This record gives sequence, C-alpha cells and structure tokens, in this order.
Amino acid sequence: MDIEAERDAILAALMALSLISRQILYYSFCVPDSFSNYRISREVGYSERSIQRMKSEALIEFAEAYKHGRIIAYK
Repeated sequence: MDIEAERDAILAALMALSLISRQILYYSFCVPDSFSNYRISREVGYSERSIQRMKSEALIEFAEAYKHGRIIAYK
C-alpha cells in the first residue's frame, strides 16, 4: 500500500469528524507523547468522564469515515 495514500486517507477521515472528535483523537493518537484522558479534558474543557465517552464515539466516527467504513467489522 502506498504510504502517502494511507496518510491521506487517515487525514481525510479525521477531517470528516467534528472538531471535538478530531481533537480527542489527535491528542490520543497523533502526538508523540499521547495525552491521558485527564490531560485531554484540560485541553478541550470537558470532564474526564465525558472525554472517555466522547473518545469511544470519536473512534466509531473515525471507523465510519476511514475509507467509507472498510475497517468496520460487524459481529
């Protein structure tokens, strides 16, 4: 697989998310030292519990947006 195409697909999926979902996933997975949920909550102004819930929702949003949902496995 072409690395640049993969990068572009990831960026396109991230850009399809809401701003808060994008921020949560960015701070969780795209920075060299990933942030804890507590640190993310301080950055974006939500409670740590809200960040936990929103991260789960953001990951689902990302899975749906990435290559039109190809990575979703239904059970």
